[in-house]
Amino acid sequence: RACFKKDSSSSDGETHDYGLFDKGEGWKRHRTFLQTGMLDPVAARGFLPGIVLAAESASSVAPLHSHNVNEYMNYTAFDMFCSFMFGKQMNTTSTSVSTDPTVRGESKENEKFVTAALGVFDKTNSMNLFPLEFLMAKFFPWYKTTKYQALQDDWDTVRDIGLRLIYDFLDRYDRDE
Repeated sequence: RACFKKDSSSSDGETHDYGLFDKGEGWKRHRTFLQTGMLDPVAARGFLPGIVLAAESASSVAPLHSHNVNEYMNYTAFDMFCSFMFGKQMNTTSTSVSTDPTVRGESKENEKFVTAALGVFDKTNSMNLFPLEFLMAKFFPWYKTTKYQALQDDWDTVRDIGLRLIYDFLDRYDRDE
């Protein structure tokens, strides 16, 4: 399966796969998969151990994050969420403080993903504090401010990596792994 499968056409003539934010069959498959996987008690017994493992892994390196507890909490939440959402241990809480270049190299994409995801939240919150950003987007939608472009870059990274992880998870699910 191509990780950049495109389902729908937007007003700009481009086609995009918006995953859970899409419509039609692509959206229905994602939503049905997540709904049954999130709400079913049998499924919960399957994903809870992964969340616990992510929390235990994060706990083991908590002292190394004493300089920035907020970052530690964000990375821990991200690792726990990814364990549930993608069925994969990201270990960004551990790898972000690792001094081993091999470990850092192997987890480069995971760290790029967490950095971009946190960047989306941070930039969105920051932009909400500046009415000019809102007004520019509303009245001059063709003009992209520097802040908006930085947000868009992070969003594109989250979307690309996230879709790849979702498709990988769906493929593993289809293979009963």
